[in-house]
Amino acid sequence: MGMEVSFRKKVYLVKSRLQLIKKQGLSILIKDFGKSILKREEPKVYWALNEQVIINKKLAVQQDSLGDLLEFESKGTWMTRWEFLQDAMRRFEVGQHCYSWCQNGRLQGCVWTSAAENNAPAANGILLQGIYCHPAGRKQLEDFLSAVTVKVASNQKEALLYAETTGKNKTLSQTLEAIGFRRIEH
Repeated sequence: MGMEVSFRKKVYLVKSRLQLIKKQGLSILIKDFGKSILKREEPKVYWALNEQVIINKKLAVQQDSLGDLLEFESKGTWMTRWEFLQDAMRRFEVGQHCYSWCQNGRLQGCVWTSAAENNAPAANGILLQGIYCHPAGRKQLEDFLSAVTVKVASNQKEALLYAETTGKNKTLSQTLEAIGFRRIEH
C-alpha cells in the first residue's frame, strides 16, 4: 500500500469513527470498545447436523455477493465500512464463502464459511464464522441463520456444521441454540 493510500485510509478511519460517535453517542461506543479490550474471551463453538437444523421462514440469502457486502452500514459496531470490506476481501482471498442477506438496500446479515477440517476444535464439516447482523435485522436473525444453514447444506456434502461466536454475544449464542446447534464444551 502506497504512502498516500495509507494516509488516506487513516484519515478515512478517523473521520468514520468521529461520525459513529456523532450518530451513536460516545458512551455507547466507549462501552462497546471497553468490552472488546477488557473482555478477551475464547470463542464458543457450536455444532449441528444438517438435518437437525430447524428451518424457519426462508429469507433470500445470496452466496458470495459483493454487491450485498457493499451495502454494509457501520451501525452498532466499531468496524468502519473500509475495515469491513477489507476483511471481506481477505476472506475471499483465502477461499472463504459469504452468505448474505440484504433488505431495503442495507446489509442485514452475513456469515462466512470455510472447511472446518483446518479449524480446531471443529473437524470434518463446515464452519460458520464472522457472523454479522445489523441492528435492524436482529428480529430476523434466527430466520437468517436458518436460511444460511439450509443453503450451506444444499451446497456441501458434509453433514456436520459448526458455528463460532464470542462469549460476549449472548443473543447469537441463544439464536444458534434455538435453531438446533449445541455448544461444544472444552
